[in-house]
Amino acid sequence: METILVYIASIDFKDGSKMYVCLCHGISDKKIMKLTQQHGITDVRGIRQITPLGSMCGKCIRTAKEVIEEAVVATTFKKAG
Repeated sequence: METILVYIASIDFKDGSKMYVCLCHGISDKKIMKLTQQHGITDVRGIRQITPLGSMCGKCIRTAKEVIEEAVVATTFKKAG
């Protein structure tokens, strides 16, 4: 069995995103952060109700959780400030 690792980071794409979290569906960290902030989402389940994130290979779930946590913290600090 051949393992292929794909890691895209520290690259600025035309839409301003920094990396794709879900390569299967082209969902970027920027899109996850935006949806999290717009809809008050605090977990992957909420993102999966809006997007097909993780419905193919599922390897993006861990990274998506991290992005959501960052977005929640950023939103909390914005509201506190």
